[in-house]
Amino acid sequence: MIAICFSFLCWFSSTALMAIAGYLIARAAEQPEMAALSLGVVGVRFFGLSRGAFRYADRLFSHSLAFKELKKFRLHLYKILEPLVPYKLAGVSEAEMLSRISADAEEYKSWLPKAGVPLFAGIASLFVSVGILAYLNVLYALCFFAVSFLLIANSAMAFFLMKKKVKEWGVSSEALSEFSLSIAQGMAEKKSWGIFGKISENWEKLGSIEEEKRKKVHSIYHFAEIFSVASPFLCLAGMFFIGAGEFSFPVWIGILLGTLAAFELLQEFPSIALQSALSKTAFEKLRDNGRSGEWRVESGEYSQLSTLNSQLLILNKGDVLTISAPSGTGKTLLANSIAGFLPSDAVIERTDNFVFLEQEPFLFTGTIKDNLLFASPNATDEEMQNALRKAGLEKFSLDLWIGERGFALSGGERQKLSAARAMLCNVDLIIADEPSAHLPSDDENKLFSEFANLPNKPAILWFSHFRPKFSE
Repeated sequence: MIAICFSFLCWFSSTALMAIAGYLIARAAEQPEMAALSLGVVGVRFFGLSRGAFRYADRLFSHSLAFKELKKFRLHLYKILEPLVPYKLAGVSEAEMLSRISADAEEYKSWLPKAGVPLFAGIASLFVSVGILAYLNVLYALCFFAVSFLLIANSAMAFFLMKKKVKEWGVSSEALSEFSLSIAQGMAEKKSWGIFGKISENWEKLGSIEEEKRKKVHSIYHFAEIFSVASPFLCLAGMFFIGAGEFSFPVWIGILLGTLAAFELLQEFPSIALQSALSKTAFEKLRDNGRSGEWRVESGEYSQLSTLNSQLLILNKGDVLTISAPSGTGKTLLANSIAGFLPSDAVIERTDNFVFLEQEPFLFTGTIKDNLLFASPNATDEEMQNALRKAGLEKFSLDLWIGERGFALSGGERQKLSAARAMLCNVDLIIADEPSAHLPSDDENKLFSEFANLPNKPAILWFSHFRPKFSE
């Protein structure tokens, strides 16, 4: 409401400024005494300064409001993504998800400052303008209202037409964004295949499709914008036809220019329609992704789980259970089902205080220390060095920069760092899905022994190709 009020006051100052300026110019042509113009000069200065102040306040509160909404959006987004992680997003690449989220988030948070505040301030300006003109001349008010109604109807029609086209544009834009991001993944492999020519061709094709969809949206917007630009002059033509009536020439000129300025917020309606179409589509996608299952895969893809016989399994703190089987027998499916990441008919009661170790761990861009502190923010350098020693990384410095997703480390070193990170967590349960797949058997046995002998004695569920042994 504060943002709307300041936007309205900014509009009122602009309208009053234009009306008084028009009156002064017309009155000055009659060469009156300077005293007759002094009040108008003061009014011009006052409304000129107030317009700038109100515009600044409008932008300040509008953008503050947008960032508050963005904070809510981030929490909303996490609630959507949390139950989908990790394998309910199978078939959707990280690049695709990133492109969807970033584009939708930008449009979602832009609605309030770009459309919401101007929309309600514009409606308020319409009623105030009609009221003032009705006081001066009822025919002026009817003319203003009729043109404003046509402008609003034109913008509303543009909104509904654009909303349909925006969805098509969004699909093309997401495809282009995903392809653009995916190009950077596996560059060395793609270069060795010699397929950059084909990549360039596909990129250009996707870009052309996206451009075509964008043009359809903006062609509707530009048509509405043309009528928006013409609407104040259409209103002035009607007022000219009605005539000045009992008003003196300077007053009539002031009324005409004030009416022209009164369309300032109403002329933003086509832009509001475009932003609303973009924002509404983005909001619906963000809202429905967690409901409709757009990013989900069907549970039938995990039909292997139904072949597992239900067994009563109870693990207490300090218990260690290893499950070994060849590849393809469902170890990862079972591990993720127990962790709660996959649908399962089994009744699983699991502590929420657990750590899940994957075959391909995710490491954050930064140093080894940054990655360890993520697990235990208050860990000392000594505790972190001790965890690295247990994981077999005692020669690595805490300040070693490991790059994006740990690309500076080998596969085995990434798994060891992930294990060291897990050792710093004070949890009740550790579910390890082949956390040493890239390591030789001796290293796996040592790592397994270190986990089994952690001081806080968590329960350990260890999945592996081969049954690990305690190291001496």
